[in-house]
Amino acid sequence: MNSRTLTNLSLLAAVGALALLAIYRPGIHPPPPLPHLTRRHADQVQHIRIESGQHRLELERRQGRWVIRHQPPIPADRVAVDRLLGLLQQPYKRSYGTGEVKLKTLGLDPPRSRVHFDDLTMDFGNTDPLGSLRYVRIGKRVYLILDSVATLRNARPSSLASPRLLPGKASPQRIRLPDLSLQRDAKGQWRVAPERPGVGADQIQALVDAWRETRAQWLTDLAPEQKKGAEKAGKGVDIDLGQAQIHFDIGTRLLRRPDLGLEYHLGEAQMKALLQLQPAAEPEKTKQAHPGTKAATPGKQPAPAHPGGGH
Repeated sequence: MNSRTLTNLSLLAAVGALALLAIYRPGIHPPPPLPHLTRRHADQVQHIRIESGQHRLELERRQGRWVIRHQPPIPADRVAVDRLLGLLQQPYKRSYGTGEVKLKTLGLDPPRSRVHFDDLTMDFGNTDPLGSLRYVRIGKRVYLILDSVATLRNARPSSLASPRLLPGKASPQRIRLPDLSLQRDAKGQWRVAPERPGVGADQIQALVDAWRETRAQWLTDLAPEQKKGAEKAGKGVDIDLGQAQIHFDIGTRLLRRPDLGLEYHLGEAQMKALLQLQPAAEPEKTKQAHPGTKAATPGKQPAPAHPGGGH
């Protein structure tokens, strides 16, 4: 083995040793995990109340599902509620006693917003300009946390309502659109009125499925004056769920639920899928030539077959 080979092997061994030191860092222990705001778990919470300015919003768990208190109740978006409940186990960077800080300067007296998880109250103040951390007060301590759910603390139904047009397990029995109606008969088959020649079962089912599965791209709240006059503003959709009736007003790329005070914003393709029977898919064109035969050349006639199978 010559000197160059020995040098290369030595360098390779040195690089490997440095890599192991970088990965395992002997003698250096990883920092301990950050402590959590509370020891309460999300599945223990039954009621949430959010207060922000003049707005109030209450949620409660009913038979394992979260709803926004309203008449009628508004199904809540489980993902959004889970993110809100995640505050209970949110890690914090630092904490101070309330006597060590000026609560008014931190936006905690009065708080900018407040969230109640059953009997546990969290007050939310300003953000720390250096670390972009949010001041949160629980009892007699103030914590600094990552501001991960700022958009969920405004107390408006549109921020926590489910984007689904119909409840998760809804089974429509009748759908009345501006130009047609769909009715489920005693055998569970859908019928169209007025009759549409050439409309197949797949087209009907696609329209029904669109109502059952469509999720709005985003939601907004109806203003009080919109709630009063919405049902008189143009065409609408009525859906019979058996034990509940739902009415939507149709807007430009949106549907309104005046009874919930919500607007469901949709794309153009979504609106078409909800309001129109889509054309049937065209069958794939296949060649009809007999297997084993060649297409005749234009202008030439195929030679006649000889009776008797040949000479």
